[in-house]
Amino acid sequence: MKKLIVLLSAVAMGTATSVYAAEVNFKVANPALQNILDTVISGDDTVDFAYPKFDESVSSFTKEILKYDVQGSLKNTPWLDGGKADIVGTSTYKADRTEGHLGIAVTAESTVRTDVMSLLRYSGYMGLKRKGKNTNPDLDARIEAHLKRLAVAQSLDEIFPLLLSSKELGKQGIQELIDSETNYLNCLETGPCHASMGARIEQEIIRQKKYVAEENAMMASAASIQIEATKENGKITALTLTHLDLAKMFVHANMITIPVQGKMIITLDSVKSSVETFSPLDAKGMNQLISEFNGTISGLENGDLQAKKVTQNKYREALIIFKNGLHGDFSGNNSQVTSPTIPTAPIGNGSN
Repeated sequence: MKKLIVLLSAVAMGTATSVYAAEVNFKVANPALQNILDTVISGDDTVDFAYPKFDESVSSFTKEILKYDVQGSLKNTPWLDGGKADIVGTSTYKADRTEGHLGIAVTAESTVRTDVMSLLRYSGYMGLKRKGKNTNPDLDARIEAHLKRLAVAQSLDEIFPLLLSSKELGKQGIQELIDSETNYLNCLETGPCHASMGARIEQEIIRQKKYVAEENAMMASAASIQIEATKENGKITALTLTHLDLAKMFVHANMITIPVQGKMIITLDSVKSSVETFSPLDAKGMNQLISEFNGTISGLENGDLQAKKVTQNKYREALIIFKNGLHGDFSGNNSQVTSPTIPTAPIGNGSN
């Protein structure tokens, strides 16, 4: 469900503002966005409604900032027959022109209100359904047992130890990668792999050292995850996950946007998430991105058919990604390490 941010802020995502861009009348552009999204989700079997808008009191192309809000609802959910989910979101995109740190800074928050235990059990079920075979039989058995427990959990008191064990299983998976890559590096430097590589050996050693360093960074990042429980009358009423060094978890992924830090609060009736990201760009790329986006929004303001078509296509693509994500299809994720953590709560676009 973290793909939700793609649906709800598809037009604003990855964009910012510029001193070179003409100001936009968001009071005119917002109704155009609404009409386009209404067309895209009309007759959809999952999304009931979605109300997108740029916050007119904050958004300004000349001030290089956009604030995009959305409210939406699902009329049925895959985790509960006849279940619903209400979503409220906000995301802010601000240009950073600091020398040596050029790019787009993004902050996003989301609140999804639904039957959270059903959502968590569904994540366990989908994890079992899509789980691949691990080369370590012991780790594979532990992951399967973990997911089976998650698929039948009835309370946050049961979820808490699962989150803790998920962290440890994830670290073990990363450690196995580190050991494997380190063994290969040793083989390259001193073992039989050295002779088989021939003239390519030095380049391969450099590449392998980079992999080992990256995986050690991933381990440090995984170890930094904090998981806390809040209790009332002896029972857990909320679980808080904090991750202050997300970027290192994605060192292998070819990502345009780098996650910096995130937080998730799980209660029985809602999942609240927040994330900070940064999209590094050079000056040319940043100005081009800004110009194109400004042109699209200005086109919507002026009733341009091409701008409408571009926006409509982005929403359609995002809806497909979002619905695939609802059913546990995250095939677009290039991260090499997966762990049986609670995977379906959305990171991104929304606030209470």
